[in-house]
Amino acid sequence: MCVDKYAYDMSDERFAFVYTLIELVKRGFGRKEAKKMIKTSTLMERLKLDSVFFFHYDEAKWADWVIADWEKRKEPKGNCPSPEIAA
Repeated sequence: MCVDKYAYDMSDERFAFVYTLIELVKRGFGRKEAKKMIKTSTLMERLKLDSVFFFHYDEAKWADWVIADWEKRKEPKGNCPSPEIAA
């Protein structure tokens, strides 16, 4: 990948952002949508909280975290599931 030759010059945050962005685009998300997904996710908090744990995983797992956060944000809040769904 072209960006690989610049990886060692990037900050940890930039590295995580760029590689997660690439992974989300590979999965079919548009570039603008993927950027918004990353910015509104908990990805950078996870990195700051424990970078050793964070970098134990690869960009595929980071993208999974971002997608999970994105789907949680899209769920309607305050609605109780119907009894048919809960059963």
